Amino acid sequence: MSKLPPVYLLLGPESGEKQEFIQSVRSAIEKRTGEKPEEPRFYPFETGMSELVALLRNGSLFSAHRLVLLDSVEQLTTKADIELLSGYCEHPVEDATLFLLSDQTQVDKRLAAAVPADHRKIFWEMFDNQKLGWVTSYLRKQGCSISGEAANLLLEMVENNTQELRRECDRLALYFGRDHEIGADDVETFIYHSKEENVFTLFEEMAACNFDGSLEILQKMMLGSEANPVAIIAGLTWQFRRLLALAILLEERYSARDAFMKLNIRGKRVQKNYETGGRNFSRENLERVLVLSARYDALFRRLGSAVHPLLLQLYVYSVVIRKGQEPAPAHHEMGEYEL
Repeated sequence: MSKLPPVYLLLGPESGEKQEFIQSVRSAIEKRTGEKPEEPRFYPFETGMSELVALLRNGSLFSAHRLVLLDSVEQLTTKADIELLSGYCEHPVEDATLFLLSDQTQVDKRLAAAVPADHRKIFWEMFDNQKLGWVTSYLRKQGCSISGEAANLLLEMVENNTQELRRECDRLALYFGRDHEIGADDVETFIYHSKEENVFTLFEEMAACNFDGSLEILQKMMLGSEANPVAIIAGLTWQFRRLLALAILLEERYSARDAFMKLNIRGKRVQKNYETGGRNFSRENLERVLVLSARYDALFRRLGSAVHPLLLQLYVYSVVIRKGQEPAPAHHEMGEYEL
């Protein structure tokens, strides 16, 4: 078997195809070595680059090969860290594979230049005119069909990457069975009554200003597969941004029906959630919520995971109770986390 590249730089927001690519390399390593590689994952805000490079160069005591994932590499900003990691990329070891990962499409030029061009890849999201065909085709392969309205509603309610779309399509196909034509009511019922909580059920409680209900859903998400705080903030930001757009259209004398059509907000329950949010949050409130969300997004990317649960609860409190106003933490307790 040909030698595998020791370093890859994988950029872009399309996590589904990115994970498929990593899996293909993982499988090739396993086939070559006869065993699964050791696979640690690191983040720049949790691990120093000197520690990471030492780990790579020292090899593994437990497996023949080590596959290392360094996520969010766009957060590498210090000259020392970039030079240290770039130096490793230029002279890597042979018994390890390093994946440098980012949802962004650009990272520091010095780091990018240290990785050979044919080992750098950007995974772009599908264009809007491609997504509908993807969902329809994928479900057809599972023995189901789906109406255009239902497919659009699914696309509205699921994160825009093939990994999440594939997961939800698989669950829909399993739930409704083969030869079933999935309609908009099916999608709405399934999304809101499935056992897993998600950013849409969380938004529903936050839009209703139900603080206790919001915390309960948040707790379930943090214990399950929806534990990424950056993804949670992104999903909520997207919905609050649409709620602000709806408020602006209604101020401009659009009817509720026309505003929903213009913003492609479909499904009776989804529309009801936005109507509830519109009653509970003024335009000024929503503008503050979006500013707050951007601050927390940066905070989660900068700080270690130990404080994430507390900060998520503080974020929900600041949105639901204080309508986007951040309570100032005591400097002696959280000075280093100040927004």
